[in-house]
Amino acid sequence: MTFETNLHAIILVTSDTSYFNIPDLENLIAHITDYNKANNISELLVWANGNMLHLLEGNKESLAAKYEKITQFPTIEGTIKLFDKPINQRYFEDYYFAYKPINSEMFKPYDSFAQPPQKEFFEECLATDDSIMKIIREFIKNNS
Repeated sequence: MTFETNLHAIILVTSDTSYFNIPDLENLIAHITDYNKANNISELLVWANGNMLHLLEGNKESLAAKYEKITQFPTIEGTIKLFDKPINQRYFEDYYFAYKPINSEMFKPYDSFAQPPQKEFFEECLATDDSIMKIIREFIKNNS
């Protein structure tokens, strides 16, 4: 773990009105990963039937720009910001973009946490009593 100053997290929930197929998803993952890498942002996207929870971690200025980018995306609707605070450390510092589909066989091969070591890591994160993980647990519970 590296020490970062000005470390911040934003959690937002959105809905996407478009239908994603596999090539769309692959292109989107590549685009988001490149953007986040260039801006030192780690991101978790939990997808459940068009409802999405985004956890963004990075410096406050980069996250503000990323938040605007997400809310301006043409197919995104109903943005709700659930968390916007400084944090001491990143949960997903090793992931420029982590994708967690819920109840989707079609997108299951793109699950960043499908393999045992990553699955255990994700489950350990969710088991913490941190407010960020509580929000993510609730989203998963309500969309499963």
